[in-house]
Order: sequence, then C-alpha cells, then structure tokens
Amino acid sequence: MKFYIATGYENKVEHNRVRDLLVGDGHEITYDWTIMEAGVTDFPIQRAIAKAEIQGVIDADFLIVLLPGKFGTHAELGAALALDKPVILCGEMEGECIFHAHPHVTRIPEFSHLGKIWRTEPHQHISGKPKIVANIGDNTRWWDIGSTDESYIDPATDYPPDSP
Repeated sequence: MKFYIATGYENKVEHNRVRDLLVGDGHEITYDWTIMEAGVTDFPIQRAIAKAEIQGVIDADFLIVLLPGKFGTHAELGAALALDKPVILCGEMEGECIFHAHPHVTRIPEFSHLGKIWRTEPHQHISGKPKIVANIGDNTRWWDIGSTDESYIDPATDYPPDSP
C-alpha cells in the first residue's frame, strides 16, 4: 500500500526510520519531502513543494502523522481527513486539536505500537468494500476505504481478515 508521513522537519530522522520500516514491509512512500533542504524561502520552490506534498497525501492509502509537527503537518492531516484517508497519529498530543479526535484518526503513543498494515479485498467482507487493516497493540483496527465508517475488532470475539 502507499503511505505518506506528515511531521515537522526537525523529526527528519524519525521520519526516515518509519519510512524505512514501512518500505521494508512492502509499502511505498508517495512523496519523501526529506530530500528537500529545510528553510526554503524561494516562493516558486515553496509552491512546488506544497503541491508535491498535497499530491503525496492524495496518492496515499493512509497517512502517518509523527508528532510534534508544525503547520504543514496539520495541513496534511486536514487534507487526509477531507479525502477520507485513514490516519495513524503517533506521539504526544500537542495541546487540543479537535481533528486528533476525528473517526479516521487512530492515536498511538509511539510508532513501535503499530504492527502490520494491510489491505483486504471487497469479497472478504459482508459490506463488499475493501478495507485497510492495522494491528495496534492487542487490537486490530479497520477502515472502509472511501467511507467514514470505522471499526475496531475485539480479538476475543471477532475474527479479522488474515494478514498477508
């Protein structure tokens, strides 16, 4: 699956660690903004970067947000929510941001709490919709792709689709 990582430039090392783990698991990053230098002030270059970052969110199946972040991080979060993308928010919450409580957002204290992420096919579900599934700690979370529905699976009573 395709992913995008939203975070502040000061988290570049953590961004690259998470990117490498997800790529190693077979996922594809849609846009890696860490190749750019920090503090770009040339307006045409800023415009091109902004377009590339939003396109990265559009092209992603899911978004990882690594906190702390800055204004761009939250702009990317907002774009993902507007596009009904699943969001995994990692780290300490920064003050009160109402969008951290959106139904598409799953909050975890750190990235290491996230297990496998995979996509299931429509025929595997009664709803007939594809889903994105993630193991988070002892629980499994799934999102219908392209809808505002979201579900948790209780491992004691429910049986999630098999992971790849």
